[in-house]
Amino acid sequence: MYGPGFFKKAREKINYEKASDGIIDDSQVCAFTGHRPQKLSIEYESSRECLVLKSKLHETIKRVMLAGCFSFMTGMAVGVDTWAAEEVLLLKTRYPDLKLYAAVPYKNQYARLYNWQKERYFRILSRCEKVFLISEDYHKSCFYQRNAFMVNHATVIISVYDGGRGGTANTIALAEKKGIDIYNINPNVEPVSFY
Repeated sequence: MYGPGFFKKAREKINYEKASDGIIDDSQVCAFTGHRPQKLSIEYESSRECLVLKSKLHETIKRVMLAGCFSFMTGMAVGVDTWAAEEVLLLKTRYPDLKLYAAVPYKNQYARLYNWQKERYFRILSRCEKVFLISEDYHKSCFYQRNAFMVNHATVIISVYDGGRGGTANTIALAEKKGIDIYNINPNVEPVSFY
């Protein structure tokens, strides 16, 4: 199904903008941050835990929309970033004014994914208003820079965070320093908290 060069061609179809040139005209942007599936102990997307989490993401995105925010940004990582982006795209079928932006840490972010994940990755990117590229190549701080870029453009954050250490905790800390509203979904607790 995926012949030689299939994903290279898919990547070439994406119009990447340099993050340094990145301009988002929208007055309000909601960025996503959250754990990867293994940290959430989610083995299968069809599991009850994952379906409940996606439902919480959907409802939280709608809540942010009701507050007047119609633009969203994903960091394109496997797990929360991908699921949240898909929820925005699903809602966009009913609310065509919704916009989805992507902040990609480096051009080959997709390289270690399974083929079905790569296809999903490029399907999401192809439907984004803009795709901001943090770095051409991988380097130690490109994920941190991606997260900082998203926080710098965000007025709201939706996070899936259980209190542990890592990139999600760092992103939330950056957002808190800026006084950005955070809608947190704790995967270990039923209700969504807002702080």
